[in-house]
Amino acid sequence: MSKKTLLKSELIGMGISIALSFLLHFIFDITAGSMVAAVFGSVNESVWEHLKILVFAYLIWIPVGLFISKASFKRYLVAKTFGALFIMISTTAFFYIYSGILGKAVLWVDITIAVVVMILAYLLSAKLIASNADLESLFIISIFVLVLLIAAFLCFTPNPPRIGIFRDPNGFYGIPSA
Repeated sequence: MSKKTLLKSELIGMGISIALSFLLHFIFDITAGSMVAAVFGSVNESVWEHLKILVFAYLIWIPVGLFISKASFKRYLVAKTFGALFIMISTTAFFYIYSGILGKAVLWVDITIAVVVMILAYLLSAKLIASNADLESLFIISIFVLVLLIAAFLCFTPNPPRIGIFRDPNGFYGIPSA
């Protein structure tokens, strides 16, 4: 694996993931409420559903990026797990900090946060993949975290807990009723 090939792969993945996250934001509405679209797309405007589209858009690139970069599978997956967690934590933190200060959410700020966080997640994972850090020792934990994360998205979209991160600005939770 060359660093140049890795960087090229991550830059392509970054662009595709950003574009895909925009598509996933609207896919549920575009498909008239398809349950398949509900798995990957945003079913409402809650923070949770936005995290879901960003993380899925990020994770979808893993097989392609791994093939292009020729990186070690374990190393690549661990680095991508760190990237996914970075997306979850930083997007949530930035959203609640700025909207708490302003007293409201602002669409262009939300979009900017999503794009910047996606870029930073790709840069973080590329840096980790290219580093000398012992990432392979975290492989089993990373598999567990990714499975848990995907399971949470699958479970909490139709059955969200009644807490703020799952609440749509219009006051409802989960998949809107017809």
